Amino acid sequence: FWQMAQSSNKTLNRDNLWNAITTLTGRKGDYERPLGMMANTLVVPASLEKQATTLINSEMIADGTAFGSNELKGRLKLVIAPWL
Repeated sequence: FWQMAQSSNKTLNRDNLWNAITTLTGRKGDYERPLGMMANTLVVPASLEKQATTLINSEMIADGTAFGSNELKGRLKLVIAPWL
């Protein structure tokens, strides 16, 4: 079903990924009932494999001039789709 995925042509970064997750989990069905979906997979083309791996597997991330813990670590399974 189309409601079970969120596509984006935006740059793959932490903010855009969180926006996609929020959009997916906030989807509503008939009569404005929440669909209750949770994002658990990130599908990217082979050209974005390194960037996606770093984004969802790194312990620490740079946030401006400081480092902090990566709240995306371990949250999503990475799938590389060479045909994208």
